[in-house]
Amino acid sequence: MSIKHVHIIFIIFSTLLSVLLTVLFFGNYQNTELAIWMLLGLMALVASVALPVYGVAFYKKMKKLEIYK
Repeated sequence: MSIKHVHIIFIIFSTLLSVLLTVLFFGNYQNTELAIWMLLGLMALVASVALPVYGVAFYKKMKKLEIYK
């Protein structure tokens, strides 16, 4: 398995983790209403959106360079 494949797998797992953390942080915010949980939830939500966008861009770039076939 090449480093490129590991990179894609890492992005997938990072996205799943950020989605899980988003749910966890917003759940804690509902229970405690502390602003820190809202802030952490928003940061995790941004990561949940940004990581797949980055992953698709990375995959397209590798495909363009004919590294992935």
